[in-house]
Amino acid sequence: MRGERSRERRDGISADAVALARVARDESALAFALDCRASAILGPDTIAESLEVATELCAVAERNSDFERLAHGRFHRAIALLLLGDVATATGEIRAGERVVDLLKQPAQQWLFTALRTMLAIAAGDLADAEARIEAAWELGRRSIPGLVIPIYWMQLFELAELRGDARALEEPVAALAGSEPSRPVFRCALAKLRAELGESGAASRELRELTADGLAILPFDLEWLYAVSMLAEAAVLVGDEAAAGAIYEALLPWSSLNTVDPSEGMRGSVARYLGVLAAADARLDDALAHFDEAIAVNERMGVRPWLAYTHLDAAAVLRRRRLQGDAERADRHAAAGEAALRELGLPPSTAVATALARLPRPLGSTR
Repeated sequence: MRGERSRERRDGISADAVALARVARDESALAFALDCRASAILGPDTIAESLEVATELCAVAERNSDFERLAHGRFHRAIALLLLGDVATATGEIRAGERVVDLLKQPAQQWLFTALRTMLAIAAGDLADAEARIEAAWELGRRSIPGLVIPIYWMQLFELAELRGDARALEEPVAALAGSEPSRPVFRCALAKLRAELGESGAASRELRELTADGLAILPFDLEWLYAVSMLAEAAVLVGDEAAAGAIYEALLPWSSLNTVDPSEGMRGSVARYLGVLAAADARLDDALAHFDEAIAVNERMGVRPWLAYTHLDAAAVLRRRRLQGDAERADRHAAAGEAALRELGLPPSTAVATALARLPRPLGSTR
């Protein structure tokens, strides 16, 4: 269903399938239809409905001992909860799904939850564990469902390398994904961000212009959207594209309370952090700091330690630009928190984004 670009068509077809299964009173067909609908409709604006669909799917599948659909129901619930930033409850759903797939012993279903666990390990900064899990997931899924497994394998390696500050070697695989998966521009967003970080500003800017044209119309508004746009936000700041940054900020603002996640490619923390870096690039420093405060609270609650550290560093850079009374002390506290966390995780002490924010000129009329 997600291969159909039109969200309205996916919604209509999947709703019809559910309705027909209800009329037929065929619970096996209903479980299958609910499973498809959960995949078809999930996006930032349909999380509540998606949770309802997935919850009904679990109930129907459990009544009929349909363990494959039950595992999928747990997976769908976990993803919706992760979008809401409720990592603790989502982890409970993942555990329940793992118990089901242990009974099934089907590599494709085992891969589904192994890849999801890998994504969470990367987001939490447990990189040695994540590295082992990436290879375990690859072995489970590469023969059974390569079309799903290959993009996730490379994107998880990309996320791992990004955190370690050595993603240059992933440029070619990410570019290959972007070229081979035209219906999923999320990979072009990753490529734009990577090229911006590598200093390939011309190539990154060209991607940004195309991806942000007409209010980001090229990006399907589905479960990959927040994750894709978070990478565009960083790319826009890194290359200094004010028009792209403004368009991204306006598109992203309604979803500030959510988490950036694309199962199981990656999870990059609170949407509010990306709003903060975009506002800072536009010299709206008070707005940026308000967004960072929200992002710090959300990222701390979710346990996404690298992204929490990065948000502290972003806030420190902005406070040092603003220079109001007390800002220097606050900046030092944020910087110390971010640097200590990165040291503990064995990650580079700063990021390209924080460095870019620190180098931006101070707003006119700001207090010395």
